[in-house]
Amino acid sequence: MKVSEAVRKARTLEALLTAERVLAIFERAFPADPRPRQAINTARAWAAGQASFQDVRQGALAAHAAARDAAQKAGPRAAAVAAARSCGQAAAVAHAAGHAKAASDYAAKALALLAEDSLAINSLNGNNEMLGSEDFISGSGSL
Repeated sequence: MKVSEAVRKARTLEALLTAERVLAIFERAFPADPRPRQAINTARAWAAGQASFQDVRQGALAAHAAARDAAQKAGPRAAAVAAARSCGQAAAVAHAAGHAKAASDYAAKALALLAEDSLAINSLNGNNEMLGSEDFISGSGSL
């Protein structure tokens, strides 16, 4: 079954909302790397008719390159890597709807890894409470 462009755009926008929920995890860890946010912005522009499909593809690939680069850095970066992958997958929904599930899966992984990192950091500090993902994303927590 062929999906209309309007449906592809709607699915893309829905996936972008999911990725945007975890984008701050990446941006807090790598504030100088704009690629995942650019992928989201480009896909959103595509959905509005203001960017080409090739622009979206390049943005998605750039977000995945950011994830690979982040994975090479030292420290607890797995949540940031998953967040960048969520952004890349969300942008790629413009190409194939199947990327929506991957965007959601990576977002969930980013939040789960963030929670694990929070527990580990707090236990090292003698605190048995888990820092909520909202605290980290809002800026009141740190990794």
